[in-house]
Amino acid sequence: EILGTVGSTGRSTGPHLHWGMRVNNMRVDPVSFVKISTHMEE
Repeated sequence: EILGTVGSTGRSTGPHLHWGMRVNNMRVDPVSFVKISTHMEE
């Protein structure tokens, strides 16, 4: 499932993604919804 696209428009220096979320039409920090691991898998 595609959730977004990455691009480079305007004055950007390279491809990037602006990621935002809303809950009940209020902006929330998307990082609070993501489990972040401190260990890397090979």
